[in-house]
Amino acid sequence: MHHPQQQQVANSSGDYSSQFEQSINETVDELKGKMNLLEEKVKDVLQFADTLQQVEDLEFSECERLKIFSIINKQFPLDPKSNSSSPNHHDVTTNPQEAQSDNNI
Repeated sequence: MHHPQQQQVANSSGDYSSQFEQSINETVDELKGKMNLLEEKVKDVLQFADTLQQVEDLEFSECERLKIFSIINKQFPLDPKSNSSSPNHHDVTTNPQEAQSDNNI
């Protein structure tokens, strides 16, 4: 239901209403495009979650699991800020120690 005020504005200036309609249509198209992108990303995330679940379900040793997650972290950095500042430093400090502790067991 249109309010009478809105119709008066549209009637008094046809140009304004057509411009307004055009800008709405452009916005709608833009939103549709963003929705499609979001849907694609959601699919990726769901697929990723599914893969993680499969990794969890399999019986990996702690060492194998760490290797897998380090690969995943390189491909899907969860915390881009810390990764971009020192990506290599992080890997060097954590992985060898954990691998060694596994070998000692």
